Amino acid sequence: MQQIAIEFDGYIRQLLSDHRRAGDDAPKDLTTSLMNERVFNRIMTDEELVSLLRN
Repeated sequence: MQQIAIEFDGYIRQLLSDHRRAGDDAPKDLTTSLMNERVFNRIMTDEELVSLLRN
């Protein structure tokens, strides 16, 4: 089960990377919205985004 969790984290990190690389051409989806959302006046870290998207 731990291996699946590690692989899924990798998938999400790749998704974040792909969205960043696409810039303005990134899909207008939940991932992009969360990446642009400010929480406590700052952008969420990758660790926070992975945790949020994983759950």
